[in-house]
Amino acid sequence: MVGLTLTSVSKRFGETRAVEAVDLSVADGEFLAVLGPSGCGKTTLLRLIAGFERLDQGTIHLGDLLASAPERHLPTEDRRIGIVFQSYALWPHMTVAGNVGYPLRVQKVRGSDYDRRVAAALQTVGLTGLEERRPAELSGGQRQRVALARCMVMEPRIVLLDEPLANLDVHLRAAMEDEFAEFHANTGATMVYITHDQAEAMTLADRIAVMDGGRLAQVAQPRDLYRKPENDMVAGFIGQGAIVPGHVSSLLRDGRCAATVLGRDFVLRCAPGQQPGAVRVCLRPEDLSLAPEGSIPGRAVRLTYKGGVTAVDIAPEADPEARLQLTLLDKRAPAKGEAVRLTLQDGWVIPAA
Repeated sequence: MVGLTLTSVSKRFGETRAVEAVDLSVADGEFLAVLGPSGCGKTTLLRLIAGFERLDQGTIHLGDLLASAPERHLPTEDRRIGIVFQSYALWPHMTVAGNVGYPLRVQKVRGSDYDRRVAAALQTVGLTGLEERRPAELSGGQRQRVALARCMVMEPRIVLLDEPLANLDVHLRAAMEDEFAEFHANTGATMVYITHDQAEAMTLADRIAVMDGGRLAQVAQPRDLYRKPENDMVAGFIGQGAIVPGHVSSLLRDGRCAATVLGRDFVLRCAPGQQPGAVRVCLRPEDLSLAPEGSIPGRAVRLTYKGGVTAVDIAPEADPEARLQLTLLDKRAPAKGEAVRLTLQDGWVIPAA
């Protein structure tokens, strides 16, 4: 496998900016998730990498190979990119082995080399023994694995996965997440995984690229995206929590600062070089807790039962339009409308744009 490098990649459809000035590097063997809401440009980005669309500006390199530039467009079939679609895109009249071997037949691979590569791909995804079945005789998870095997039989430079779990039920989705993780560990493939589901991205990816309005909002490891979002979009899109105004008064040691939030003074985490002044603060549910002597008074305005625990939305007195979220064991959850007090143990100052 090889890495992937996008430099200043842009694509417009008429007046619509689908992808704008994207710089992104994916290391050899890395599992990168591209995450974002509908219409953010993630599928267009995949189509540009695959060669289904021509870019307007920038370059795309597969390892040292220049695949796309305004003056150069390598055809999809010459890029040696494996693609797994959410629809699986299997030929219904072909057997499992026939579907897996189809790309090899297109490349005019025949004989023992053909048989060896098809058998190896099926073994990799755990489908040995099902060679003669048709797609209609397989479960959704098995069809997904046929699509993976067909992808791998090509010995691709990179594997692209376009919302591959979108058509599966929740239980099968969890099982297939394990399959993808094992597949990546066993093959060492460079993988780019397009999804709108942040739970999938957090579970599977080494790093996550969050897209917003055709641009990259942030690229980081899952833990850093959650704990250290670089802007309001990422803070609001990743995980649950609240974004509230605050004021940094001074910088402390070890990435901390003194700040006022909801009329009270706290010590919060902040990025290096954070300047005093007005800021936005991200508060995750685990940053807050109920406490009789807590310094933030408020009222429970919404309760959502989640099986053993209850998600509680609190409207703080200092900013009644804001909503602070925390998750409590059922027996500790307040009643709707009940006055409560909260204590704040942590929080993150979102860096200024």
